Amino acid sequence: CIFAWSRGLAHRAKLDGHERLAEFSRALEEACITCVERGLMSKDLAACVHGNDVTPDQWVLTEDLLNAFAKELKLVLLKPLRIQARAQEEPFGANSDGGMDRTLDGASLASTNTQL
Repeated sequence: CIFAWSRGLAHRAKLDGHERLAEFSRALEEACITCVERGLMSKDLAACVHGNDVTPDQWVLTEDLLNAFAKELKLVLLKPLRIQARAQEEPFGANSDGGMDRTLDGASLASTNTQL
């Protein structure tokens, strides 16, 4: 849900030419990604990662997760953003080949570990 908001902010920044808002949006995404990479995630995301037998030590309460995001966001805003967080600089759909409606070949499915 946070990425829906951060992408919305990024698009608003693009429309308005508001670089500070764009930087904030990128920083918010970087902070969230950093927290998840450290293993801080909600129960529903932990279930997607670890399966339905997720244990309480694999997830945090929503309030604790939001506090972790906020703390990390403060740190991210103090330093340059990681290169990978700049994906928003591409216009929405610029490199898209059909988005969610595109068909995947067998190799694509194998690379995403998706089972049919």
